[in-house]
Amino acid sequence: MRSSDEPTAGAEALPASQEVGAGPSTAALVPLAPAQIGAARATLTELVTTLPEGGGAALLRPDGTVLAQGWSGVSEATSGTLSHLAACAQSALRAMLLGGWGDLEDLQITSHDRYVLVRRLGRSDRAALVMVVLPPNADIAACRDALREREPALLEALR
Repeated sequence: MRSSDEPTAGAEALPASQEVGAGPSTAALVPLAPAQIGAARATLTELVTTLPEGGGAALLRPDGTVLAQGWSGVSEATSGTLSHLAACAQSALRAMLLGGWGDLEDLQITSHDRYVLVRRLGRSDRAALVMVVLPPNADIAACRDALREREPALLEALR
């Protein structure tokens, strides 16, 4: 029996950038100015107006910090819920990188009564995640298009 600390025959060490847990340090995230957050909120509010009743959107930092959120006909999501979804997206990103399967662009989560679309915005110290939460009767393709149409404005707000 081999110790779990022993390398597998022929296995190569991963570069530091691909080690489990490696990724952009949340300590390196640049704080956003109030004007930037205001511009992002305005764009997010515009996005929410295109979503069906019972839907909503949130803009988060990769560490789960909520920058803005808006909802149509439902209460705001708790920061804990949004933080867990951000962690899920970050875990998927790390898994994709470790597997050599490319960079994560978006993620779709399907539950019994909700769809969650997550898109990465930016790849730097100003990176963010935008999440759209939809009821089961939503036209996912149309909502994804509405999100992508507003991506440039959200990216500009984060610069």
